[in-house]
Amino acid sequence: HGILFKKNDLVLRVAGGQALATFESFPYEASGLESLDFSIANQKDFSADKKNTLIIKLKGEAKLIGSIPVDTLKKKLSGMSLSETEAVLRSYKPVIDIDSSSGEITPPWSKVPSDPGRIDIKVLTK
Repeated sequence: HGILFKKNDLVLRVAGGQALATFESFPYEASGLESLDFSIANQKDFSADKKNTLIIKLKGEAKLIGSIPVDTLKKKLSGMSLSETEAVLRSYKPVIDIDSSSGEITPPWSKVPSDPGRIDIKVLTK
């Protein structure tokens, strides 16, 4: 016998609905699931034929990382002054740490380029 889990269902069970709700409508990635130590806690009592409850133990570190829609963000930021960008970034708060995000425009008196292709966004994960 083998046991299969849908990745999204496993993430929901392990992280919980409340943790996933913090991402609102933004996509996220579950990193490290493959490296978790997996074991069956009720191996003697579990039977696939009887379809009784399976209790699993997962040990290790996994992370939920929000995905930033970089191309959409570039389009929204295009042509803005640096001071105007904060309002746009706040709408991405579920996946962007507003307190530690920063921006730089060169030369400093200009605006964010109007051409999204000239905007460079570097995404750093913790």
